[in-house]
Amino acid sequence: MAHTKITSDVIADDAVTTAKIADDAITSALIADDAITSALVADDAVVQAAIADDAVDEARLQISNSGTNGHALTYQSGNTGKLTWAEIAGGVTGITSSADATAITIDSSERVTLSSQPGFCARANAGNFQCGNNQTWTDLVFDRVTAANGGYNTGSHYNTSTGVFTAPIAGIYAINFCARVDNYTGGSSGSVIFECLINTDTCMMTRYRYTAEPDAANLNGIFKVDASDTIKLRTWASGDDTYNLDASAMFGVHFLG
Repeated sequence: MAHTKITSDVIADDAVTTAKIADDAITSALIADDAITSALVADDAVVQAAIADDAVDEARLQISNSGTNGHALTYQSGNTGKLTWAEIAGGVTGITSSADATAITIDSSERVTLSSQPGFCARANAGNFQCGNNQTWTDLVFDRVTAANGGYNTGSHYNTSTGVFTAPIAGIYAINFCARVDNYTGGSSGSVIFECLINTDTCMMTRYRYTAEPDAANLNGIFKVDASDTIKLRTWASGDDTYNLDASAMFGVHFLG
């Protein structure tokens, strides 16, 4: 039999079966452009391992709308393809926020800092406070807010001229006062009252009685405070007496939550 050229015309339909094709015999160079259509690809024939990295982009996904910067891809069962770009409005369930800057920071050691928590710590200037004038209440003003002495005034809610802290939001606040008292002129029969007020109501009080100098006066407590409430310290003496508050005396308020 003479050798003849075998063309596709002399090959019967269905004459070439998969069993007659050697492994790896058909390469991409032998496949005509557009020869393989979606109709020729069996369901589930393309597995994940057969898809190249970065091969599927947004255009290949069936998304019901166009995306906008900051939006996230969400599941919407009633939309085309069940995928929809949407604004993240709800945040984390149980947490609300209107912040426009960083309010919470978590570092690489999982430590959490809240840099905007309202509060202050101020110290007194060394000098005599006039406590008496026939048993008259006198406001205490701590006017030194310096980082070198541990001072701060986050949010500037403490007034260093009046000694008054105004709560910017409702919540639980810690209030602290610590002082060294000396040079008291009232003698062993006299006494001095230190009082902390929330608005016009006393929330804490301690009495200093002269026994030995110097001595300490302290007030520490945690209280529920409403927005715009004021917190301050005042003092009262049993007579027209004076005393010194050492420069290390401190008054502080801090929002806990």
